[in-house]
Amino acid sequence: QHRVCPRFSIQAQVKALCFLHSLPFNRTLVNQFSIAFDVYLDILHGVDQLVNAALHRDRPNWRMLNACPPCLHSLEDEPPLKYRLLVTMDGNSSLKLVNNVFRSGQVQEDIKTRRSDIWILPEEVDRFKDEVSRAQVS
Repeated sequence: QHRVCPRFSIQAQVKALCFLHSLPFNRTLVNQFSIAFDVYLDILHGVDQLVNAALHRDRPNWRMLNACPPCLHSLEDEPPLKYRLLVTMDGNSSLKLVNNVFRSGQVQEDIKTRRSDIWILPEEVDRFKDEVSRAQVS
């Protein structure tokens, strides 16, 4: 899956490729690289969709239903573990995307829409934003 890298600069990548091929840098190469990379991501996404459909992994709740059975399974009379489940995230890299104190440079808006069922759209989450205040008023 494609992940956003706030430090990835297409222009720097194209300049490095120009240097490796002993070509002078040209701004149009940046646009061509960007278009080619978007096409690559579209192809990758299409292949992922076909594979997921063939494996019947294209239902909206497939990940939830198939998390990790060995990790979540417990036997009767099994002594409880100190930690029931160990998980990891991203090495705190997501904090760099949230708080400007931990990030330098300009914020680059990504206008692309999600391509994964891992992320929930803001509209889906925001429909619950007033539930606590409504419940307290009732």
